[in-house]
Amino acid sequence: MKQTVIYSVEDDVSIATIINKTLTKDGHYVKSFYDAESFLEAYKQEKPDILLLDLMLPKMQGMELLDLLRNTYNDSDLVVIIVSAKEGIEDRIIGLDNGADDYIIKPFDLSELRSRVNAHIRRNENSKSIIKIGKYTFNTTKEEVSKVGKIIELTRIEYNILMKLVLSRGQIISRDELFKLVNVKDGGYNSRTVDNHIKKIRTKLNDNGNFIVSIYGKGYIIY
Repeated sequence: MKQTVIYSVEDDVSIATIINKTLTKDGHYVKSFYDAESFLEAYKQEKPDILLLDLMLPKMQGMELLDLLRNTYNDSDLVVIIVSAKEGIEDRIIGLDNGADDYIIKPFDLSELRSRVNAHIRRNENSKSIIKIGKYTFNTTKEEVSKVGKIIELTRIEYNILMKLVLSRGQIISRDELFKLVNVKDGGYNSRTVDNHIKKIRTKLNDNGNFIVSIYGKGYIIY
């Protein structure tokens, strides 16, 4: 499993140290920054998975940094958790409305911090396991394919061929490459083997060739 990269922007050294030690102990890669400017330099080199953001910073304020990330850099994937002593309901509403994913009030309990971070990590992992193309949904964790919420029953070979095309979306996959996913005991190659599997997959998907597209002489592609 990929190690979660967490950046913390906190100008209080003691709080920054506690955050760093706590989350590092949980197995995450944590980097601490004491102002928005140094964070931005590192962000341009390596984007983190999660940002813990204080609002009251020395120069550029936290809300300004949040606006920069969401609207100038158009970064909607980065999970931003505000960690602030501003406890008013209006402050929390403004933070969340401006693009924060969560809001933790100082002083915070370390177990709450860890739980909030872990919840967002799980949510991210789950969202990455779901691929949606048109009416079709592919759950790579459960190895399920559905159309408008209805599960489509596929054999192991059919599923492997379909997911090869889905995960290579936009690329033409040759019959030879797809044939490697077919378990043929005699080892013989039949040019129609892959085509027959594709035909069965199309039937189950109720696809007339618009979803899995045949490219003459080259193979198949999903756009």
